[in-house]
Amino acid sequence: MNHEFYMQKAFDLALKGLGQTSPNPLVGAVLVRDNKIIGSGFHQKYGSAHAEVNAIVDARARGESIEGAILYCNLEPCSHTNKQTPPCAPMIALEKISCVVISNIDPNPSVSGSGVDLLRQNGIEVITGILENEGKILNEVFFKFITKKIPFIHLKMAQTLDGKVATLTGESKYITGPASLSRVHSLRQKYDCIMVGRKTIEMDNPSLTTRSDEYETLSHPLRLVIGSLRGLNHDWKILTDEFKRNTMIVATDEEVRNNPLIVRFLEAQGVALLSVKSTPEGKIDLTAMLKSLASLKMTSILIEGGPTLASEFLKAGLIDKVSFFIAPTLLGNGINSLNDLGISMLSNKLDLKNQKTEILGNDILVEGYLCSQA
Repeated sequence: MNHEFYMQKAFDLALKGLGQTSPNPLVGAVLVRDNKIIGSGFHQKYGSAHAEVNAIVDARARGESIEGAILYCNLEPCSHTNKQTPPCAPMIALEKISCVVISNIDPNPSVSGSGVDLLRQNGIEVITGILENEGKILNEVFFKFITKKIPFIHLKMAQTLDGKVATLTGESKYITGPASLSRVHSLRQKYDCIMVGRKTIEMDNPSLTTRSDEYETLSHPLRLVIGSLRGLNHDWKILTDEFKRNTMIVATDEEVRNNPLIVRFLEAQGVALLSVKSTPEGKIDLTAMLKSLASLKMTSILIEGGPTLASEFLKAGLIDKVSFFIAPTLLGNGINSLNDLGISMLSNKLDLKNQKTEILGNDILVEGYLCSQA
């Protein structure tokens, strides 16, 4: 039996739930008998039936017998009941499936391995670790969130060959080409939140919505703007467009106390406001902010700028993954993509792990991991 072939089928199915399952993982399942797929399914949306259930339902609809079949699933079937849907492992046992092939064990310490144990106690053969590393990458967001209790952070930057994100006057639309822009919209669909600093809003007045040909856009990520409340422009797109209720402003407790008129304006617009404690320097405490967002079940953030915000996250060691879109363009003088990171020796440089490069039109995409490779 080609376990890798059918597990890849499960991965492909899991990806169909991209952008819809958070805070749950991406999961696909395939039922196989005599080297033939007799049923398949994936977790379509948070709160809906799990992949294993959908695969069994699909097999029944096809008139297939499930008893004795092999089930391929990229994540260990759940056995706990503290969730919205019934556990899958007991159901698999009742269906008399003969073997369950798994890519990854559930990383949640409170449930890890219990699904496998239940299956084996019911006489079901269990095989684990098939395409394990690929499975970890598929669910890198879920794995980070469930083990560290803070969101997975992905930094995206678009810059020139000489490291500029804008001209000295602040003009930045568009440094990179259409292929890069299309990829960015696909990236946005994968994350719960898009974060920018206030200066990015002031300079570009972006919509921060998702338009993707690769995935069906069923929802838009939460738009997070971090910075001061003073002088907030009431006409920004994120405060006036049809998605304004999908916007959150993040400010320090002191800023919130000192700007009651702006707070009331945001409330009237239906725009969320997150008040967090400040550092001794009067800046937003990034770790405290991330913990607050995690409590709201925000599992992942795509940071899109600008240089100050990106540099603060890098200095704090909070970036998991980076994507740098590099245009074959030179500006000379301009706004640097990053500020001072406090690195004075090469031995302290930030090296990417598991990096890869890709050509996108005339641009080059460089991706890799900093804090954690899931």
